[in-house]
Amino acid sequence: MPRRLKPGGIGQYWDEEGMVEVYASTCAHCQKITEFPSMRVMHDHVDVCRTCMKLICDSCATAIAKGAIGCVPWEKQMEYFEARERLWKDMGLTS
Repeated sequence: MPRRLKPGGIGQYWDEEGMVEVYASTCAHCQKITEFPSMRVMHDHVDVCRTCMKLICDSCATAIAKGAIGCVPWEKQMEYFEARERLWKDMGLTS
């Protein structure tokens, strides 16, 4: 049976009182990590991109709502940079 994936994750770090666990989400567009106290309030801290249907940070959600940027998931950005690097290498512009 396939494992059902849930949005977000759990972050762990140490402070003066010991180990602290927080819920966290990584933005699908800019890779910013957003922490929030519980899954119940997750959507107060993150949003869902209506184009790629992935969790995004409030900064990216605001920029998309204002029309400043479109949906450009991190994976698409990296594919673009890799293709550009291959092109430059084929043209002899980089080693």
